Amino acid sequence: MKKIISCLILTIHLSAFSQQKLEVGLGISNFGQIENPISNFYNVDYPNGFNMDTYINENHSMVLKYNVNFSYNLKDSLNVRLRLGYGQNNKMRVMDYPSALSHINEHQSFLEFCPSIGKSKKFGLFTLHAGMEIPIYLVSTYNYSNVSDIRDSALQVTSTNESLEKIDGGFLIGINQFIHLQLKVSKNISVFSELNFGLMYAQLGGNYTEKITVGAAEPIPYSIEKKYTKLFFTAPQIQFGITFHLF
Repeated sequence: MKKIISCLILTIHLSAFSQQKLEVGLGISNFGQIENPISNFYNVDYPNGFNMDTYINENHSMVLKYNVNFSYNLKDSLNVRLRLGYGQNNKMRVMDYPSALSHINEHQSFLEFCPSIGKSKKFGLFTLHAGMEIPIYLVSTYNYSNVSDIRDSALQVTSTNESLEKIDGGFLIGINQFIHLQLKVSKNISVFSELNFGLMYAQLGGNYTEKITVGAAEPIPYSIEKKYTKLFFTAPQIQFGITFHLF
């Protein structure tokens, strides 16, 4: 009898639990929300306002964010979500102008943690989700290196200069509105697009350090305080991906 009661309780529990739905999504997005403050603050290419774009003959960059989205339906029209995002801003450039040939590398990474809550409504194969979220970004140290071969009028290399620069990272936190549209393509798979926008606060930087090596001379260190704080309305983040309906 005890075994029957235990099985019955377990069956009722599983039945109730199966009414809930857990979804896991894999997505890719731009850096729309944090792109402007990041690119404006962590930019050491043109300190004197001199535009050297005309001399760039090679340019490689990657500024995409990869996301894992977890969503749990509390009931048919209400769900809680968690988005984990990671991205890197890697830029590699070769700049060839009369007096020097420069190889420039930049690197910085970003980690996002974003809980949210929203409501949903179905329209045939489509499901529309909308709600509020709290995006939190952790920004790593910004690293910049510039190795330049200095040339004479005959384009012969006379010396090699190196500049290594670092700026402390920081964080961004905000409150967003999100709009998420899903299209069901099979019983357990959907594709989706999502738009995120809102208000964000940025606190970036701290120490700026630079080490310059000219030819065979000893490196010249330099350090100052460089900080950035701002409250701003964000540009939109646009995300696309695929969702797996687990149960």
